[in-house]
Amino acid sequence: MSWLYPLIRDSNPTGTIVAFPHGGGGLNALNFLAKGAPPGLDVWGVLLPGRPGRWQEPAATRMDQVVPPLVAALKALPRHPLVLAGHSLGAAIAHAVTEALVREGRPPQGLVVSGRRAPHLPPDRPPVWELDDAGLDQELRRLGGTPPEVLADRDLMDLMRPLLRADFTLSDSYRVAAPAPLPLDLVALAGDADTTVTVDEVAAWETVRAHSFHLRTMKGGHFFIQENPDDYIRLIHNLFSRNALAAPSAGEPRS
Repeated sequence: MSWLYPLIRDSNPTGTIVAFPHGGGGLNALNFLAKGAPPGLDVWGVLLPGRPGRWQEPAATRMDQVVPPLVAALKALPRHPLVLAGHSLGAAIAHAVTEALVREGRPPQGLVVSGRRAPHLPPDRPPVWELDDAGLDQELRRLGGTPPEVLADRDLMDLMRPLLRADFTLSDSYRVAAPAPLPLDLVALAGDADTTVTVDEVAAWETVRAHSFHLRTMKGGHFFIQENPDDYIRLIHNLFSRNALAAPSAGEPRS
């Protein structure tokens, strides 16, 4: 099964966006990126195991289960300027994949991380995957992003909890004590009302930059990209423009 799914294919692409879903999310969580994409961009979504389309495969719990096949899939794409973008768990995977691409001499042009503390910071909560079902459901309610009707559907939640536990394991166990500087444009996005990841924790991504770094805050909680999709999409697309990072989009950059 392919790890990449085309959301938009342009007849003459000059750039490529690859989007990584948040925990528990599949391609449906990325479809909004295909809306309003300017001409000239291919947009691909990452399809992780355990999601619709890959239900029969166990969800990953370690980065070494997902990074090598994703790197291989990305290297098989046409060599256009590449931007990787991920939210929450997706940001962690995107960072791990970016580090691998840099080691192989194929760095992307840009990396957009959102709703995720910098990779060298330790988690500030007990392991979520160890919670009982009631505790896990309570954590999902606190985070937001999961429709109430899904949380109220007992059968659906029984189906989803193993995937969610695997994703929390993958997410909470990812830490890079001394991340290497990345030779690319790095944008970190934080929600001003996010009670899970603070703006300062997102700002700490500046530690891993080698080229430009921009921190932007957006209105909303942990899933602020769903609350402000147009701003998020515009920021990613603008990375392909020469003066993109200086252009106003989701908010004022913080130095």
